[in-house]
Amino acid sequence: MRFFAIVLVPGGNILARVTAIKNSCSPILGSPEGLALPEGIYLGFFEFPAPELKKEFIRRFNLEAQGLFSGLPERLRFGSVRYMGKSAYLTPFGGLSGDPAENARSIGAKTGLVEYADPPICPGIGFFMGNDVTPGPVDAFSFSNMEALLLELHSPNARWDSVAWRVLRRQARRRGGLGSGAGAGSREASDTKPS
Repeated sequence: MRFFAIVLVPGGNILARVTAIKNSCSPILGSPEGLALPEGIYLGFFEFPAPELKKEFIRRFNLEAQGLFSGLPERLRFGSVRYMGKSAYLTPFGGLSGDPAENARSIGAKTGLVEYADPPICPGIGFFMGNDVTPGPVDAFSFSNMEALLLELHSPNARWDSVAWRVLRRQARRRGGLGSGAGAGSREASDTKPS
């Protein structure tokens, strides 16, 4: 099975922090669907198209990827867990504003791609922690630096418990200025270096 995915990926040490939180979930009793996917906030999964549509999708992603960030706050602040069915997600406080998953669907639709009907994880929620797991206490963290990635995914089965991928395109979030970062006295981890 081959698919495309559009993903938001934070910069700095944030992915290592997300992985540590995911690894501390007790215990993984559920099905392994989606656990082999690279870490990130998935916004959409699309069926693999004909070669001419693949080129058009890459071109459209290059043109419209900055729209995936529109409506997001300067800093995304994480620290809550949300359950969607059997799946647990590490989510930003207040959700993902600006609906970047809808913007990802729009990029696919304008190219004529079909959205994957049964994705391994729910798009537009947050970082996938696993199925039938109980995440431990989550210390709040935030980040402002992030990239939008266009991934090509290969899985030998529909369980997504074994995945190979490659990054087709990446685009860093462009911002007018730096955010204020974590405030003085905050226990919040951040992707910015202290002054």
